[in-house]
Amino acid sequence: MNRETRKKSIKHAVYPFLLAAFIIYHRTDTAPGDFSDLALPDGIVPALGNYHNGDCPVTNLTAVAASLRDKAGHEHALGNYSGVVAEVENYLHYGRTIMLESPTYVIFLAGKGIEGNALREIQHFARDPQFPGQYLRDLLEIVNDIPPYAAMMQHAMKTEFWRHAVFVDEFTSGVERAWAVLHEKEPGCVTRFAIRSFFLPNQTKIELAGYYRALNGELPKLYREMDWESDKIGLYSRVRSASVLGKLKYAVVDKNIMGKTFVCLLYPGHKTLENRCRYDADLAATKIILACNLFLRETGRKPFALGELVPDYLDSVPLDPFDGAPFRYNREFGTVYSVGKSLADSGGADDTAGRGKNAVFGVWNE
Repeated sequence: MNRETRKKSIKHAVYPFLLAAFIIYHRTDTAPGDFSDLALPDGIVPALGNYHNGDCPVTNLTAVAASLRDKAGHEHALGNYSGVVAEVENYLHYGRTIMLESPTYVIFLAGKGIEGNALREIQHFARDPQFPGQYLRDLLEIVNDIPPYAAMMQHAMKTEFWRHAVFVDEFTSGVERAWAVLHEKEPGCVTRFAIRSFFLPNQTKIELAGYYRALNGELPKLYREMDWESDKIGLYSRVRSASVLGKLKYAVVDKNIMGKTFVCLLYPGHKTLENRCRYDADLAATKIILACNLFLRETGRKPFALGELVPDYLDSVPLDPFDGAPFRYNREFGTVYSVGKSLADSGGADDTAGRGKNAVFGVWNE
């Protein structure tokens, strides 16, 4: 049997299977979805190109942040407290700019990490007994102007959705282009069907949009009110924990096998919701630490309760983003704390800096 005859025999053998697959799975992609609610505001264009010039932008971003941190530390060592305030404000602004202009969620997280480090530097300066009260008040005004993180994270999720939507389109066309280069001709209808038989681009983007809509709807809520199984949010964990038959159904019976697999692989995951609450807890703790230390400078004593800080130092006691109650304060241990994802109050003695049952922050230099 010569080569041409063998190729025809293979095609004739494969075609019935492709037809059977079409009949069994009904592989017809849905119409393109309406994603207008996930559109980015006009005029917001990722503009981080001038921040790095290498193959690892995150490394370069953090290197610049380290320089800003060192400048603030240098001013502190010199006793130039106005310089500390100026450098810390630049440090915060740098992290915030990265978050607002991030082209990917990874870059957003880098920006949040930079801003989080800046907040920890502010906490460190606030605990310094030599730091003048007038400059602590300047730092408190700067931190009070930082808004909650939900809105920025929602914007980052929209950016990530559109990046993934482009990836879906490029994946589909890329496979077909690769086939055309390999065979030196455009794929025919049957070949095109074979390529797309387990991957429906429009349906995949609708799956992704459903997940990101659900995620953005949960982000502003308190941790205890978040619906972890809302729409697509629990998709990956449900598939991972399913029985063998459940996994088989997901992979074989359900339509769009490859597309749903992409959704599982691409979306940021459950930790996004928990992280939003931790970010807001860090911000609230920084405000309280600054206010407590300013109160100590001006009154000569530690507050007995956080209510004493209102209204001269805080407009109100910040709420715990996990359970919605006012942030806790333990005067004996010198800590302020959030209940964390356990939602159980340990009394503020477990100093785990947010990694254990409670997110605990030291207030004083003790």
